[in-house]
Amino acid sequence: MSTQPPVQVIQPQTLEDALRLRAAHAIRDSDGDEIGTTVRWDYSQLAEMTGIHRLGGVLGIGLNTTLAGVAHASLVRVGATCLAEACERIRDPGSTLLSQLDSCETSSLVTLALAALDSEIEMAWLEIGAGIQRAWVGLADCGESSNLWLNVRLRAHGRQSGSALVVTDMPAGMTPLALAAAAVIILDPETGVIGTCRLVLLPALGNPVRLVAAESALNQHALEQATIDAAAQLAQQQSLPLVSIIAPGQPYRTNTTAHLVRQAIDHAGARAVASAY
Repeated sequence: MSTQPPVQVIQPQTLEDALRLRAAHAIRDSDGDEIGTTVRWDYSQLAEMTGIHRLGGVLGIGLNTTLAGVAHASLVRVGATCLAEACERIRDPGSTLLSQLDSCETSSLVTLALAALDSEIEMAWLEIGAGIQRAWVGLADCGESSNLWLNVRLRAHGRQSGSALVVTDMPAGMTPLALAAAAVIILDPETGVIGTCRLVLLPALGNPVRLVAAESALNQHALEQATIDAAAQLAQQQSLPLVSIIAPGQPYRTNTTAHLVRQAIDHAGARAVASAY
């Protein structure tokens, strides 16, 4: 009869407490002192990690905010739609944004949405002789450390911009090689063509990948079906090396990249057009 490992709940009362405890825990973990113990961090007392606010064109979200709180927040639904869609799809709405990042959930839909939104993470750490230090870094530069991730910031959608996240829906017995795609479309206010876009794919294995060639096919072009189809095919071509290592022995593999990207562009583009009025 198996027994569950003991759970140690750590609830720091201040940011400084949290940073000291994380540093000490990292040392004990490297020494092997934490083997057989599950540690759960509770940051509910830290005001630095809570709240959703918008200042100008920048949207900030405390990483201790629950996925349900993010999904239902009007500021997020309007200003970062694909992030709200990601949080809605995760079946554990009581978990937090931090739990999707701090536990190395590289295949998370939340990570996909944050990558599409070109997000930055605020990190905090203790420096000997200088106290608490805080800095913003790109999502890809966070890495694993005893640093504590506090907030995420991103450029919120304005007029003539929109985003969307689309998840693959495969019949039973089929193996998807791409799980989801996210798109951000910003239209040029003068010409109405696509001024800027970001397309990111979530393979079945590995981290979210930016589809640069497909973005180039969209930029400075009208939001027309032929342009979208061309971008989707370029995305499919870029994805081939990413998905070829997945389930090589399974005969029912299906690369849904083009379909996912096409849908994501369609939805994000429609929202960008609608926001102009």
